[in-house]
Amino acid sequence: MNRKIFIGGGAMGGISVTDFKINKPDAGEYEIHSFECNPEQFDKLKYRHPDVNSYPIAIWTEDSTLPFYLGKPWGSSLMKNKTTGGVNPNNSVQVESIDIDKFMRDNFDKGDYIIFKLDIEGAEYEVLRHMINRGTFEYIDELWGEWHWPKIGLLESEHDALVDDLQAIGFELKPWEANTKNKRW
Repeated sequence: MNRKIFIGGGAMGGISVTDFKINKPDAGEYEIHSFECNPEQFDKLKYRHPDVNSYPIAIWTEDSTLPFYLGKPWGSSLMKNKTTGGVNPNNSVQVESIDIDKFMRDNFDKGDYIIFKLDIEGAEYEVLRHMINRGTFEYIDELWGEWHWPKIGLLESEHDALVDDLQAIGFELKPWEANTKNKRW
């Protein structure tokens, strides 16, 4: 029997896990993997959801150590040029990152049903491009998240090119906003 998997990038203290558990009717059938590299938010995630696989690691394009720029808890980012959320380019902590393509290939099968959620404050452009280039989407069934292109100074044409490339392989980033019930599970 194939597994059902929920992978959440940018857990924000467990809010996205709570939202998934409350609003997805069959959430109890899912194996949950939640990533949060903000140390304060990771501690909240572990406290609120000790039953999930949680990682104090940033979803990224390689296994590495990167600067994570702090701001308001919901606005901190790997992207130094993020202009919202109180991000301070002079205030960072070093965080581990994981190659999300490698993580998926090492841990899951193509037959698993995987819901992948990204709310990673601008880093979604690098991550999604990497996933397209590596063929990671052959593992994904549903893609949810938030776009942050105006907040990181990305040109709208670059944003649109990524959206077009996702559509060309049969995906769209369904809008995700924790604490709302507007999702169509």
